[in-house]
Amino acid sequence: MFKIKRILIIDDDADYGPMLCRRFQTIGFKTMLAAEGQEGLDKAESFRPSVILLDIHMPEMDGLKVLQQLKRDWCLSAIPVILITGQEIIDSVLDAVAERFQTGPIYRKSEPLAALTQRVEKIISLLSCERQALPNGLRRRDVVQIDTRRKAVKLGSQPLLRLAGKRFDLFCALLCKERRVSRQELLMEVWDENTDINTVGVTMQRLREDLRGFPCFCIKSYRDGYELVLRFG
Repeated sequence: MFKIKRILIIDDDADYGPMLCRRFQTIGFKTMLAAEGQEGLDKAESFRPSVILLDIHMPEMDGLKVLQQLKRDWCLSAIPVILITGQEIIDSVLDAVAERFQTGPIYRKSEPLAALTQRVEKIISLLSCERQALPNGLRRRDVVQIDTRRKAVKLGSQPLLRLAGKRFDLFCALLCKERRVSRQELLMEVWDENTDINTVGVTMQRLREDLRGFPCFCIKSYRDGYELVLRFG
């Protein structure tokens, strides 16, 4: 995991922004708060957060304009951004915004706060994969690049591999481990206990199809689980 987990909250709500800061501080995050768009861009540059929480509706520079500026800056473009809103907007509009900017589901302030903290922790967990040590002494960040925004991975000089939806999450869950991973463990890591265990096998088969043409990644099957092997050379 990251030694210091940093989160930047860009929200003009005088009550909600500070409340989010306090919440994330209690679970080990170093937080920074910006009350408007340009301030948020400046603090993103100096603070270099692990994740940004960005309110869509703000005066002068709204969240979508801030997001556009972030994505144009090559130093900041890879930082995961979660858009949040306190306004009542129909789901189809939110889905269209999320699809356009590739941010994932937009968080409504009316939702349980636990859903937001769990999502942030999941992003941090995925990002931390590249900090895991490889058996030969290398570090994953030296050879495996993970782009959570584009849902893509790359091993060394090999071509970029794009993975859709849960297949990306499943790949990252395997990548984070230096061992065989049970189906039940993958189920809890990527889905939840209410999901049919057969979903793991079905998604794994689709992931294997994605990996065809990428011999640098190999998934070994065992009676009780799976293991991801990285092949060099």
